[in-house]
Amino acid sequence: MTKDKYNSFWETSFLPKAKTLESKYRAIKFDQSVKDKIYDEYEIQRKKVHSYMVTPDKRIDRHKIGAILTNVILQFVPFTESIHSQNANAHYPVVKYFPNEVFAWHCGISVVFSFLIEELNKNNKVSEVNLLKSRGFGYPKTEHGDYQIHILRSLFHAKRNGGIDIFSFSHIYFFIEYINKHSK
Repeated sequence: MTKDKYNSFWETSFLPKAKTLESKYRAIKFDQSVKDKIYDEYEIQRKKVHSYMVTPDKRIDRHKIGAILTNVILQFVPFTESIHSQNANAHYPVVKYFPNEVFAWHCGISVVFSFLIEELNKNNKVSEVNLLKSRGFGYPKTEHGDYQIHILRSLFHAKRNGGIDIFSFSHIYFFIEYINKHSK
């Protein structure tokens, strides 16, 4: 992802999401000064991940881009949280306790979704584009709560344990995309 592309995502998707969270949950504050730091660290991690790939001379896929971005956002903690969040645990899916995880998830999945739409447009798959744009990504049904809440919990624990595994998390993004591309 180029710096220009990142800046576009920041203005059209990331920053509006951050402002929505901040206005909805008054106890959290968003630090906009992390914008360039996030991109700089993204580039460092992207190059590292790229070096691990079987064919490092090829372009990195959107799922890894989303996973790297998710990991970097968790590292920089762009939201300062209320005093109550110190008592938060992953058993309670309260957004005000997990704004960084919500923001990281939103940014990562937004990148995957946008790059998928670009690819489908390039391949003239108009009906698929229209379908995805009209419904957005859907998520698997679970027996024990909401799928996205499970993702937020995994991000919460990953942050506490030093970060996510980029390659594993990129597979989550891949499978979400896959089930959405192949379900009508």
